[in-house]
Amino acid sequence: GIWGLLSKDKDVLLQCISDVAGKLVWSEVRLSGLGYWIDSKVTALSLFEKIAKSEFLRKRDPHHCALFYLALNKVNVLGGLCRATSNTKLGDFLKRNFDEDANRVAALKNAYALLGQHRYELAAAFFLLARKPEDAIEVCVKNLGDVQLGLSIALLQSTDEKDLRTNLIEKTLMNGAKERK
Repeated sequence: GIWGLLSKDKDVLLQCISDVAGKLVWSEVRLSGLGYWIDSKVTALSLFEKIAKSEFLRKRDPHHCALFYLALNKVNVLGGLCRATSNTKLGDFLKRNFDEDANRVAALKNAYALLGQHRYELAAAFFLLARKPEDAIEVCVKNLGDVQLGLSIALLQSTDEKDLRTNLIEKTLMNGAKERK
């Protein structure tokens, strides 16, 4: 992971990850420390697209790739996978317009219900549907114990107005490091 931070040619490292990992599943990509050193949103978008596809193909279950597709804001793609696998409950839910408050509230309620069931990855996905990326990131870091996933989602969900990655580093990770001293 540290080599990625120091590298001037991250594209070569990304190619190595692709070559070694073959099908890019998150558990293998995480071993590279990628979440700590990837800093290009464009590259992250491309990489997460491959991870999302690989995660789906691994188990043919939309629940296992939901977080990755929703981090990419690809609700329709995830909905299509639900229909293709006869997961009508989730597929029908994803047909909703999440620009509407009522549907975001429903997604938020589902996220909290999933947290209560300890289904953290899917809970984080529903927080993204509810347009609560900070909560999704917090679930990744605190409940899943996956800082790299939190950093990666923060990069993908950041906008010009809202830098979630810097926010995560400064407020959560740095404060946590200070508390452990």
